[in-house]
Amino acid sequence: MKYQIGIQKSIFEIIQQSKKNRLPYITKQQILDELKDIITLKSPSDQVSQALYQLQRETKFRRPRIRKYTNNKGIKVGWTVIDDMWLFKE
Repeated sequence: MKYQIGIQKSIFEIIQQSKKNRLPYITKQQILDELKDIITLKSPSDQVSQALYQLQRETKFRRPRIRKYTNNKGIKVGWTVIDDMWLFKE
């Protein structure tokens, strides 16, 4: 069985690059479009959803790296990087 590695890292870099380009957030569909050029996935939507879940999850030993972006009305519209001095360096 062949495992795919690097999906979370690639997604985090895409979200981080959108933040560096001064975009407030990036949607899941935009992430899928960007990821097509980098990695070929068997089930793109499911694998990206799982990677986004793992990146935003908080555990005993891990801090979340991304978070959902909400607009003024409180509707969740996309993903953004958590602005933390250890995670996001320009």
